[in-house]
Amino acid sequence: MDQTDKEKIALWKFGIIAPVISGTHPFSTNRQFYRHLAEKEFENPVSGVKKSFSWQTFAHWAYEYCSGGFDGLISRPRSDKGTSRTLSPEAQERIIALRRQYPRIINTVLRARLIEEGFIPARVSQSTIDRFVRSLPQSRLEPIHQGKERRAFEKEFANQVWQADTSYLYRLAGHRLYLVSILDDASRMIVGWGIFEADTAVNFQKILKNAVMTYGIPSVLYVDNGSPYDNHQLNMICARLGVALVHAPVRDGSAKGKQERAFRTFKDHWLRCSDWNAYQTIEEVRESFGDYLQKYINCQHASLKDMTPRQRYLKDAQRFRFLPDEAVEQYFLHTYERKVRTDSTLVIDGISYEVPAEYMRETVKVKMDPEDRRKAWLLGMDGKLIPIRTVDKVENSRIRRRQHMRFREEE
Repeated sequence: MDQTDKEKIALWKFGIIAPVISGTHPFSTNRQFYRHLAEKEFENPVSGVKKSFSWQTFAHWAYEYCSGGFDGLISRPRSDKGTSRTLSPEAQERIIALRRQYPRIINTVLRARLIEEGFIPARVSQSTIDRFVRSLPQSRLEPIHQGKERRAFEKEFANQVWQADTSYLYRLAGHRLYLVSILDDASRMIVGWGIFEADTAVNFQKILKNAVMTYGIPSVLYVDNGSPYDNHQLNMICARLGVALVHAPVRDGSAKGKQERAFRTFKDHWLRCSDWNAYQTIEEVRESFGDYLQKYINCQHASLKDMTPRQRYLKDAQRFRFLPDEAVEQYFLHTYERKVRTDSTLVIDGISYEVPAEYMRETVKVKMDPEDRRKAWLLGMDGKLIPIRTVDKVENSRIRRRQHMRFREEE
């Protein structure tokens, strides 16, 4: 199992125990919640196999997360690797692939093929293969809303739930402009916003990072299903922060009712009341919306019992959870796994980086600032971050290198 699959499974585990970490489950004790989970089946995101677990397993996952953070959920190499009598994830994936390629293949041929290809030893019984095949669902397509509740909600305290979404504004100088907003569910406080020419994951993560630094860490982040909100890096960021990332049902704008209502208010009271032709730059648009937003968050809302969003938000300030800015910066770095080439370089999204020669041909982890891809660090063998830089071929051409040269012996 490669690192990506391990991270997928760790994210899957975190998603199951997230209500314990964030303290949002409805049970009086964590054990009651674990026993509730033990009555359900969960589908492994790598193998696709559905399985139930004991309540102690969920308690162990929560302990691993609290002890070692998100990395505690990533499986470590087993001391008895290769001696298990059960199917490995690789063997399970191979069975699924063969079943897709040859829908009529029989189980005895499956076992023979797995032994021949080295996925299982000959001691794995035919009944093991039969049981696994029987457990496979008829369709590997997961239902869109499987396991998700659809209830109208309003949280009791600020920072329990943040809602985030994107809304299109108008064109400026031929470019579409997008407003990205993060709203606190309990107070309607806008904790983060930005206006951009592109609706991207990096732009959303930028305003989310600023929101976390300024307003603290939410228990739940409730977002849309678009690519800026549904990606591996955001999953990793939220898991490291201890935030439960929840996606609204597809094509169901009312699921994010407060955010949708806020967008409508912004457009009615700012966008449609502004002379759009008077704006020359995106900075002017941002300044105009920022001025309006100050009025919005300091205006009384009937739904808040005539408090302003700012007043309602600060009412729960003693409950907020913060991290040092340095830790937040680290959590928002993007993580990549790459193999170092023989010229001591590695490539990420078409950009080459130089790394120390001792990592040649090694598979390494790289941390990168998504807002400035020139800022990158290699995770060293001792766990420390080593700065690396982009390749400068012109500069390298000026560096004199040692060469192994042979000289003819004097006669």
